[in-house]
Amino acid sequence: MVACGGMRNGYARGGTTIGNTWMYGRLGGRARLRHESRHATQWAIFGYRFPAAYGLAQVAARGRSQGNIFERWAGLREGGYAMSRRYGRSYSANRYRAF
Repeated sequence: MVACGGMRNGYARGGTTIGNTWMYGRLGGRARLRHESRHATQWAIFGYRFPAAYGLAQVAARGRSQGNIFERWAGLREGGYAMSRRYGRSYSANRYRAF
């Protein structure tokens, strides 16, 4: 897995994995790397169809990451996601803290 940290833009919230390359800002760490390496495995399994499958799973989950099968497979806790008890939606619990 290739990790490109310290980027200022060009990736989603906690980072973006394309193939075996993980692009992120300050949210690195071992747990996040494990999470993103599972996304790399998903890319290997689904190939070029993965972005569409991920997007459809996100729509089916109504935009809630904890409902997205690909995020669940990658490990929500390792990805920095947690449940908001009040609103029932996910948020990045460690958004500005390195693991």
